[in-house]
Amino acid sequence: MPVLQLDDQQFPLNTGVTRIGAGADADVVVPGYSAIGIEAVIDGGPTPTIRRADEEAHVRVNGVLLGPEPTPLMHGDKVEVAGLELRFADESKRGATQYMSLEAIPPA
Repeated sequence: MPVLQLDDQQFPLNTGVTRIGAGADADVVVPGYSAIGIEAVIDGGPTPTIRRADEEAHVRVNGVLLGPEPTPLMHGDKVEVAGLELRFADESKRGATQYMSLEAIPPA
């Protein structure tokens, strides 16, 4: 199940729409910023995407400011909302790192 992580907290993402921000409408509440409203929206599905809630919102994914189009989220992406960094995790999409010796690589 995909989640957003903020420090030690995990916020499970809905299969439909998950709203990130502050106030009663937010599914993932960003602490300390009650005046910002909803900043970002994650649309669930086989490949979750994130988009700005409105054109004034400043949302970054891996340090890049989101434009008007939705952006796919990958396991390990960093989502920045209201200056706080949340990490997107989807254990079903995570990869595996395999180490191999330099000697095991055939010469070109």
